[in-house]
Amino acid sequence: MSDTSMTVIDRDGERRPIIGRERSEGSTVDHVIVQLADGRPLWILETMLEPADDGHYRLLARFADFESVEERSEMVIPVVEERLKVGRRIRETQTVRIHKKVHERQETVDEPTIHERVEVERVTVNRPVDEVEDSRYEGETLIIPVYREELVLQKRLVLTEEIRITKRREKEPNPQQITLREQEVEIERQDIDGTEHTQ
Repeated sequence: MSDTSMTVIDRDGERRPIIGRERSEGSTVDHVIVQLADGRPLWILETMLEPADDGHYRLLARFADFESVEERSEMVIPVVEERLKVGRRIRETQTVRIHKKVHERQETVDEPTIHERVEVERVTVNRPVDEVEDSRYEGETLIIPVYREELVLQKRLVLTEEIRITKRREKEPNPQQITLREQEVEIERQDIDGTEHTQ
């Protein structure tokens, strides 16, 4: 928004349009020029103005005090005060650069592997039996009876042999080379002036 589209509001709430801005030679403070009700321009020091929330300015005096100067025998000089407005701004002081390194190391893993081995043993029996028996376990050994029929004066069942199957679990060493990865973080800080710091 330009100055010519803004207004100055005095302490009575009167508004006057801003028609310009200039700085006197040798001065470091701008003058805001507003138009009084009678059409005359009025130069106001910018230090006498206070920015309003809507983008306009507030005058700490009254326009009426300036408009009646030529009609009155005494002149009213408004007393103003300057107010300090404290703000914050963000300034970058340094940057942080992080490097990540991956290290590798070798480790020996000796984890035994387990496999099962079956032992088959044939045991001769050749004993007559009256009926067929089912397979059975004796400990970890599975016994499977094997039968045959023989022709005699009478038919009888003869147990010829038993097959004994035993499972045994054995461990064998199985060394292997395993690659493990480990991460290391390196932090590098850099100030605005170029100074670097490494952690």
